[in-house]
Amino acid sequence: MRIPEPTSLHSAAPFTLALDAAASRLDGIERFPAAELGSAGIVRLSVATPTRRTRGRRRRYPLLILLDGEAIFGSAVEMSRLMAQTRELHECIVLAIDCAADERETARRVHELLRWSGERYRIAGNDVALFGAGRAGGHAIHALHHVAGLAAAIASAPAHCESAEQQPAADAQTRRLLLYAPIGSSCRALIDGMNAEVAISHAAPGWPVADLVRGLRTLWSTGVQGGKGYEVFGRAWLRPVLLAASAPLSLARKWQGRPPSAGNPHRIRSRSLERDFELLAVLPEPRAVGHRHALPAVLVLDANLEFSTAAEAAHALAAAGVSDDAVVVGIGVPRSESTAEFAFRRFEEFSPPLDGYDFSDGMGRIMRGLFALRGQDARERLGKAPLLYRFLCDEVLPLLHRHYCIDPQRISLLGHSAGGAFSCYALLQQDSPFSGYAGISPGIGMSGFWLRRQLAAGAAPAPSARTIVLSIGEEEDEGESQGSGISQTAEFARQLRARARAEISYHCYDGESHASTYPRAVTQALRKLLGRAGD
Repeated sequence: MRIPEPTSLHSAAPFTLALDAAASRLDGIERFPAAELGSAGIVRLSVATPTRRTRGRRRRYPLLILLDGEAIFGSAVEMSRLMAQTRELHECIVLAIDCAADERETARRVHELLRWSGERYRIAGNDVALFGAGRAGGHAIHALHHVAGLAAAIASAPAHCESAEQQPAADAQTRRLLLYAPIGSSCRALIDGMNAEVAISHAAPGWPVADLVRGLRTLWSTGVQGGKGYEVFGRAWLRPVLLAASAPLSLARKWQGRPPSAGNPHRIRSRSLERDFELLAVLPEPRAVGHRHALPAVLVLDANLEFSTAAEAAHALAAAGVSDDAVVVGIGVPRSESTAEFAFRRFEEFSPPLDGYDFSDGMGRIMRGLFALRGQDARERLGKAPLLYRFLCDEVLPLLHRHYCIDPQRISLLGHSAGGAFSCYALLQQDSPFSGYAGISPGIGMSGFWLRRQLAAGAAPAPSARTIVLSIGEEEDEGESQGSGISQTAEFARQLRARARAEISYHCYDGESHASTYPRAVTQALRKLLGRAGD
């Protein structure tokens, strides 16, 4: 393979994004490169406000402030919104701000930021939390002690806290401090003198976003179990009702209108599926671009939901020296299409072949009920995984090879939920070009447990497979997860081990739901898929 000039890695492809630009593509993002914060001076700010479909005229939202949070801003926004969509977390406003060199100056910035944001956004005054990791974790603890109006702080492995000579905040609000160890001795001294409820837990290894998600679930949980509520669509009596209502719903979708696709450099047309996708690619930091060797690549499904999280995790692991630099590629649905369109396309494109599946099980009944909402028959819409597979192999990968210097022996596929089921479907294709596969909470039960039936019938993983990473969250043994077969992932991994020569790992993450498991799972998956060559 001819190695392109280093500059071409950046300039050749119109769908290339900087890491912060990937987060900027999310809805409701505002960037303030020079915000005036009163006595705190000029600072850089990034803000994510609630999406339109959840925004209420009088509703007020919790506020999450990320200290030194630009490197995880996209992840914080995606994960907080994903858990809000599953109704297990209250949706919040997210702000990212740089720490100052001094803790007192950071506390001053936080104080002014509370005033600034209160004038612009509808904030629930008793639900304001800070998050920081390492040095920023120490600053978060200091600010919680001294800044009025803060309700909580989440600190991941806080590194250092200066002695506090100032008086503590003069309000009567009860404060909560969630600490994820290890904790520096100077921080422990300050914690011992604080008037706050303190909870200490083990830190998640590798990446602080997992600690952030755990902290948010502790602070702002709705009490709703993720995945509950879909069972109603499986009731047979409901389908005729939904079909009767589908005509006005379909007309309403037509009236919505969509922006023209012209000028969107990320939009590509699939020949196999005859529909549009968005292609996003984030390159390694400049330190790696000059390397005269091909780079591994990871294709991330569901780019609309989780692309920034995967890309930021990959960059953090490479910067820490625990994985190789890589090109991270996202495959998603054009954002000009509605949220509902995206949801239904996931079911269609990620589901394995139907092969006589009669839709008589719980998941089949749910799918028929959901598609009846659109006046469609799920039996005619699902099972498009073979077409999506051909799109990736015959159209996307050649396009990537034309623009980037990618190692053809180190291309991985990563998916979550229904996307995880598709990753496992690709694993069972004998001509698969992928060497690594990650299925996070995969829908093993899709298309009548097609994946397990194939293995039982003698199918084997692709000869190209070298690394297979499967995982679920501990809470995924109830509700929707049972019907989707996620709880059978461990048994699927056992079946694979009997037939594959690849390295196969399976993990169940304690205390995690279908949504919250993603940061921990994607970090571990990327470690294995992108582990340093030769290690």
